[in-house]
Amino acid sequence: MITPLDSPLLFPIMTFMCKQMTANQIIRFLSIIIFVLFLYGCRFITPAGSPLIPDPPAPVQTSANISNLVISPGEVQAGQSTEVHFAFNYEDLDADVGPEEAVVEIQTRVLSGNITINSTPAQLTGLVQQDAAQWGRQGMVTLSRTFHVPASAIGTLEVSVTLLDGENQRSNVITEELPIKSLTDGGGGVGGGQCAILNGNKEPTSSARIGRQVFFRVIDPDNNISTQNQDAIYLSASFRSGATGDYETIGWLLETGSNTGVFEGPPGGMTLTSTYPKPNDGVLSVIDHGTVVAFYKDPNSHGDICIALAKVR
Repeated sequence: MITPLDSPLLFPIMTFMCKQMTANQIIRFLSIIIFVLFLYGCRFITPAGSPLIPDPPAPVQTSANISNLVISPGEVQAGQSTEVHFAFNYEDLDADVGPEEAVVEIQTRVLSGNITINSTPAQLTGLVQQDAAQWGRQGMVTLSRTFHVPASAIGTLEVSVTLLDGENQRSNVITEELPIKSLTDGGGGVGGGQCAILNGNKEPTSSARIGRQVFFRVIDPDNNISTQNQDAIYLSASFRSGATGDYETIGWLLETGSNTGVFEGPPGGMTLTSTYPKPNDGVLSVIDHGTVVAFYKDPNSHGDICIALAKVR
């Protein structure tokens, strides 16, 4: 290693400078030189107690983080078998969440009421829908599980979801309540299968294309308030892209007639683009083979939730 003192030009330069300076200037110059050499020497001094070999860096946590769990329908009927749809977002540093490797674990627990149900975790290998992100290691998982609820059941279940990645590392746990609707309950919510993504011709579709428009249709008789005028449901629905993380809130769903109970929106449709995602900018950013997910939650009824899916082709 070469130090400043090893330079062959150092002393001739100092001798020349000393001949040109006064005594006070020489003292100041030498003080500066000593101070600089002191600082330089401090670089090679190991403080007492410090290890000569640094500790290895802490391992990076690579398990997935999951969030935004949505369950549809928002309640299940006692005495029936109900197919329940799950959707949630994930973020994974080492990107080993995939349809072949990942496992979703769903566990149920009785929060209240009289319910007999198997609480053993159910591991679902192979995801029904899973989108890898184009702009990051994140995406959305959607899947389904059938709940068999006894006729005598009444109360509320807590549903817990965990994601195990390709290295069998467990994510955090997210939960949502799932009420049981007894056989004696009346009323009508959106229920399962009562919403759909529509193409530009207002026809239900399971596929969509970049550059085209989509609409969202919800059948919800509870919000048919007026029999004389068209009703509207505000800020209760949204489109999301699992692959890009983009989301667009639908300002309002307008009833298709004065007394239909069928609501559609947004007015003019939602255009699908391949641009960089910017939430709530009026267009939904998607990628080929990704999934468009439409969510609805009745603002007047906690249990009225539905999800519709369309594959980008």
